[in-house]
Amino acid sequence: MKNFNVVMYHYVRNSAYSKFRNLKFLSLDNFKKQLNYLEQNFNIIDPHTLFNSNNQLPLNSCLLTFDDGYKDHIKFVYPELKKRKIKAIFFPVGSTIFEKKILETNLIQIIISRTKNSKNLLQIIKSLCLNFSISEYEFLKLIKKIKDKKNPKNRFDEKNIVIIKKLLQFGIPSKIRTKIINILFKKMIKLSINSLWKNYYLSKDDIKKLLDNQMLIGAHTYNHIWLGSSSIKEQEKEIELSTEFLDYFNINKNCRVFCYPFGSYNNNTIQILKKNKFKFAFNTKNEKADIKKKFEISRKDTNDYLFK
Repeated sequence: MKNFNVVMYHYVRNSAYSKFRNLKFLSLDNFKKQLNYLEQNFNIIDPHTLFNSNNQLPLNSCLLTFDDGYKDHIKFVYPELKKRKIKAIFFPVGSTIFEKKILETNLIQIIISRTKNSKNLLQIIKSLCLNFSISEYEFLKLIKKIKDKKNPKNRFDEKNIVIIKKLLQFGIPSKIRTKIINILFKKMIKLSINSLWKNYYLSKDDIKKLLDNQMLIGAHTYNHIWLGSSSIKEQEKEIELSTEFLDYFNINKNCRVFCYPFGSYNNNTIQILKKNKFKFAFNTKNEKADIKKKFEISRKDTNDYLFK
């Protein structure tokens, strides 16, 4: 069987665990219900099966993946998987482990979770851009470019939120973008960015614990960038650092997998991954996976129809 289901998870937590109650997450109770459903209707495979399959998997196969290396994954996900003897792939981001960085994409999520009016937030971002010498004409051009750009679609956010995310993720020039994100965070959250790390991401010890229990650790770049919009040189650097990340944890070189941040990649990305001896790479397309498309393995989001 070459077609199978791959499920993509991000935040999984109890609501009481988070200071950011409006952040989009899957509740632990619903996660348990989904695992019940999957166990009843699918054959949940050990990810190591991929490397010995010869493009053949058990009937009705399903694989679980967890992106971004959140503390949720060791605190809530791992105990439930261990109890059920389920194996999965975890995709942490290198800089959050080795440099204790907070990803801008997470700061953006937190900012959006605290906004009650997306139109007003977009206006604030526009005003900040004007303060940093981006003219109104240039700002409108940025928005038009975002709308015209062929990037993976966001199926779960309304129009203004999609524009805000893409402006702050890659639309606004990087130096100005970082300043604006920091200003918004300080204004809306009133919490030190540096204080977030400890309870937000996996530590080295957490990753070692996952490995000791036969979970698979994959690469998710070092800085969580949009690879499809990056130069070949930038992509090579990110994937090289990802390889060093896996080397640090002694990940078997015959079992190396990659996950594209934001689902963004191009033909250059695939060629660089092949050069660096990766075996599989996962995107975010909402469809069944084809094991023969080794560097374009599709995944369904946890919110998709799969569980209804």
